[in-house]
Amino acid sequence: MNPNLSLDLAVLTRVVGLALGKDTAVIEQWQVQPAGASRGSATAGVYRLSGLARTRGTPLEWAVILKVIRPAAASFNPATLEMDHPIYWKREALAYESGLLYDLPGGVIAPRCFAVEVRPDESCYLWLEEVQDGYGARWPLTQYSRAANILGRFNGAYLAGRPLPDYPWLGPPGAMRGLLQAFAFMQDIIRNPAIWQHLLLQIHFPISTVERLHRFW
Repeated sequence: MNPNLSLDLAVLTRVVGLALGKDTAVIEQWQVQPAGASRGSATAGVYRLSGLARTRGTPLEWAVILKVIRPAAASFNPATLEMDHPIYWKREALAYESGLLYDLPGGVIAPRCFAVEVRPDESCYLWLEEVQDGYGARWPLTQYSRAANILGRFNGAYLAGRPLPDYPWLGPPGAMRGLLQAFAFMQDIIRNPAIWQHLLLQIHFPISTVERLHRFW
């Protein structure tokens, strides 16, 4: 178990019951594993919890995803407490609580959220459904085409008559504040010579690409 991850067994039991569709589930075994290097402006970590539960004498395997969010989770470009800010830290939790993510257009489906747990330190635990990719690490071209079509229909739905949600925590579309912050943030990265000394970047990005990025930003 992650030494910095504090869990409420009662909450975990309720989440596992919802994931299994068995409200009588009792957890017998469980473990925690980090889900990759998952960090972001508001993301303090993503974990996979799995184990064994028992309901009415029947053993059942289970797995859920725990996403930990909090303000200023990242040392660079940290999320903020301001609701109208482009990277307001609690936006994802509020989106799940509002039901917005359960009625998305174009065939986009969000993982189920079993609980939004507010922690004593004012961080939030998002208890999410584990979603498996049927294609593995390498998608066929047909799946890329299908994903592009779905994303296109998702974005196009709001141009074709579907009203934009008006929740105050979504922030105004195309806010100049977000553009200016992204501009400053990207300038710091693009114009840092040390970034371009990384071997992978030198292999995949020729000098001409770097120069074009400098002119663009």
